Amino acid sequence: MIHISTSSLFLTKKIAVLALSSLGIASIAQAYSYDFEGLTTDGSSINGNGNANASGWYGSNYVSSAYGVSASTENSPWSAGSGSLLQSFDSTVTPPSGVFKPSPYLYFTDHTGTTTGSPSTSVTGALGASMTGSGYSMSWDFKTTNVESQPVFVLADSSGTEVITLDVRQASSNVLRYYDGATEMLDDTPILDDTWYRFEIIDIDVLNDTYGFNVYEWNGTGGTVIASASDLDFRSDVSDLDMFRMKVNSNATTEYYLDNVSIIPEIRSFSMLLGLSACLSVVVLKRRRS
Repeated sequence: MIHISTSSLFLTKKIAVLALSSLGIASIAQAYSYDFEGLTTDGSSINGNGNANASGWYGSNYVSSAYGVSASTENSPWSAGSGSLLQSFDSTVTPPSGVFKPSPYLYFTDHTGTTTGSPSTSVTGALGASMTGSGYSMSWDFKTTNVESQPVFVLADSSGTEVITLDVRQASSNVLRYYDGATEMLDDTPILDDTWYRFEIIDIDVLNDTYGFNVYEWNGTGGTVIASASDLDFRSDVSDLDMFRMKVNSNATTEYYLDNVSIIPEIRSFSMLLGLSACLSVVVLKRRRS
């Protein structure tokens, strides 16, 4: 009988992870998902009770239910939950001095007292490490009552540099804008009011500074692809991705709903990890037989 100890298998997996990291493959074999269930509806819920901070979230520049970030009973049709994150902006309400448009942030690493998003409370990172290497996807569900308020979604590096940006341009009939490097690109399909969308950023490759995306519109029974692109260049060459942000780009009164945020390593990362682990296990077996 051939016996392989638990410590040997652990060492094998550890070596596999290190080997994948050296090859530039996503070394964080950790999926993340958050659906904002169980938060309180007051404006402090994202930073206080219900504590989305423990799941990587921080909300900045909110001062009241009319101008801020809180929980909502509105829910994405892609899930069976009962709530989502609500960001509201009332252009008739004058905010206190120094307070600008509200914005929720999702940090991938632990943050507190930094200038990137300026979290005043401790935030536990969603992934425990920045995105490096290649092989990630990120998705979220979204709806707004007023598309002309121009929603913006950003993936940024640890210094706050915008790397991937998707937003809606009012001057172009409320269509999706994205970037291929420094080149501004527009999709010709309009984004609609009071309609749920699923955004997917795919094939995120920090090594080669490239990505792709898909946008799905809810059609009553499922999602229809309305926009898609691949092999796009980052807006800036970076060594990591550490933050997701949703923000407002105009002063129009509106409400935004954010739900079902997820980050996953691509299947190929897991496949290579398992394959390399299997190869190294054979090595361990041969060594123990000899």
